[in-house]
Amino acid sequence: MPVTVQWDTDSNSAIIYTISEHWTWDEVRAAWNAGRDLVSSVPHKVDFILNLEHSIGIPSGSLVKSDHIFRNRLPNARHIVIVSGGGLVNMLITSFKTLRPGSGQWVHSAPSLAHARAKLAQFNHPGFAHTSSTPE
Repeated sequence: MPVTVQWDTDSNSAIIYTISEHWTWDEVRAAWNAGRDLVSSVPHKVDFILNLEHSIGIPSGSLVKSDHIFRNRLPNARHIVIVSGGGLVNMLITSFKTLRPGSGQWVHSAPSLAHARAKLAQFNHPGFAHTSSTPE
């Protein structure tokens, strides 16, 4: 399956979406809904990692589709870190932040999964330890 979702921390404080190979927006939407169920199951704030490191291409309509997903954030959703080494993804993140003023406070990018996890640790309290249940 090209899109998976699961808790990324033992404390259920971060969710990771892993998107690999070719994917569709329908697959992302299904995973996003499964992630919403996970977020709804806990009372505390939850961060997200969207890992596109092994993604091949980006389907058309990305800016509109991602805007719809981000507009429908749950109240306890916090930071989203998008992992990608690709210039196109970084350009889309910049465009999204321009179109949605204020989103720069909660949408971030990172060049690797390790960097994304470190960034989430930075955003959390100083004693935050990101204990992952998924490999780097």
